[in-house]
Amino acid sequence: MSDGKIFVIGMNATGTSILHRAFQVMGLNSLHWAPEVGSLKSRMEEAKKFQFSLLNAIEAGKRDPLGDASYFDVFSDVWPIIQYFEYFYSAYPGSKFIYTCRDDEEWLRDRERHVGRNKSALESGDYVGSFVNVEREKWLKEKYNHLKRVKQWFSADGRSDDLLYFDLYKGDGFVELCDFLDCKLPERIFPLFGKVA
Repeated sequence: MSDGKIFVIGMNATGTSILHRAFQVMGLNSLHWAPEVGSLKSRMEEAKKFQFSLLNAIEAGKRDPLGDASYFDVFSDVWPIIQYFEYFYSAYPGSKFIYTCRDDEEWLRDRERHVGRNKSALESGDYVGSFVNVEREKWLKEKYNHLKRVKQWFSADGRSDDLLYFDLYKGDGFVELCDFLDCKLPERIFPLFGKVA
């Protein structure tokens, strides 16, 4: 494996939390959305702080925008990284990027369930975010605009080997990950879907 980072740049609800667990099985220090400490509300606050620090670092043109979080090997479901993946490509040479794929209708239904959970948490005072509205057309537009940018960026000379399209819902697992990252296959099964090879 290279000395760079691993950035998962697919949208949320595309299997990023499962992929996060797979990276942990592989022995990698993985951050999914926010540090796994405290209550949902405290995690949300930590996620906001981290996102603001990333956005400020990008705006300031910092060479190491991850700052204190640089000790993590893998980042997934972190909005500024997904949105500004080109900046992170340039800031961390040798890094690998994974675009997580998912069927549109399954993805939309999962996002709708996510909104429902957020609304319930909002009512109980455990949610402080803004992801509380179902906006299917807007979501699809964002998804395909993002995919277009990813394809354009990584189709440039010398970049295609740094991107993996990964669809765990169609059976991708440790084989695809380890081939891409040039690392040894874990002896454990792939989280949730039970795929070893």
